Amino acid sequence: MRTTVRFSSSSYADQSPVRQGLAETALSVHDLRCVTLVKKLPVHGQPAPTEPALRADAARNHTRILAAARKLLGKRPIREICMDELARAAGVGKGTLYRRFVDRSSLCRALLDESERALQERVLRGFDLPSGAKAKERVMVLLSALFDFTLENAALLAEAEAYQRGVDARFTAPPYAWRRRVLLRTVERARADGDASPGDAGLTTDLLLGCMSPEQLLYQQRDGRSDESLRVAYADTWRRLLGLANGASG
Repeated sequence: MRTTVRFSSSSYADQSPVRQGLAETALSVHDLRCVTLVKKLPVHGQPAPTEPALRADAARNHTRILAAARKLLGKRPIREICMDELARAAGVGKGTLYRRFVDRSSLCRALLDESERALQERVLRGFDLPSGAKAKERVMVLLSALFDFTLENAALLAEAEAYQRGVDARFTAPPYAWRRRVLLRTVERARADGDASPGDAGLTTDLLLGCMSPEQLLYQQRDGRSDESLRVAYADTWRRLLGLANGASG
């Protein structure tokens, strides 16, 4: 069986078209290996497939700004880098910087594009699991991947969420909406197969995502928890929330 999915090529695309694309997503979890990417939506800072390319100078500025930001990030955390300093490091004016990135949130999201693409590609490949893998195994592998992504990018994710505009911006942003949709379908499949306990799949999904928020992980790291101890503790929490048997994958 081949399942078609309308899917953003990056989570940080313009809000409206991405949300429309997400609404059209039809992802069959047990056939993730057969998913076909049929439509690429516009990526933040890059043209949509049907639009003309950026002017050469605009493209150069975009690249210079992100390169300068990554260089600064190699020296200190994102929260200590101001936009004025970034403009000077990139050799562009403040007006140019803010034309490319209207605020710190949009900058952080652009810096996350590459990591987000890698995560989405792994999901599309079904994490290279055997076609006969059970839903309870798939849900634990997916949760582990989401956890690792959040842990690795916690500082940028937390900064992006802190500067998002709108009361519910964190939950309506395309990257979060995509992750929630994929995880929800995986949870629903596990319950349909009898691998997970019955209940409100939507609420369970929100709890699973909520407990691994970037702010939560950063706090736990500051509190002295090692990454490995967090992985073990979180996997146990996921099993309990899902009602999986103790021997489930993860």
